[in-house]
Amino acid sequence: MNEEQIRAKLIELRNLASENGDGSFGHLDRALKDIDSILASKNLSDEYRQIEYLVGPTTNLQDLSFDCGWGDKFLVLAEEIEQLLK
Repeated sequence: MNEEQIRAKLIELRNLASENGDGSFGHLDRALKDIDSILASKNLSDEYRQIEYLVGPTTNLQDLSFDCGWGDKFLVLAEEIEQLLK
């Protein structure tokens, strides 16, 4: 796991979420809280399961991304993060 690259991707994901507002099906505040909680960790390997959950299908963040029009970008970032976790 390359923590530096994962951290950069999570920051990119956070920026996308914060720039594109709240949705009807996903909740921006919760998404930002989840991402910030992971980013606050000194050791991302301790957050492996939380990261997987964050970018998984049918999660709050995925719902938010599709609802706010950046779903394709989310899918690309989620795939990149999942590959980095291997």
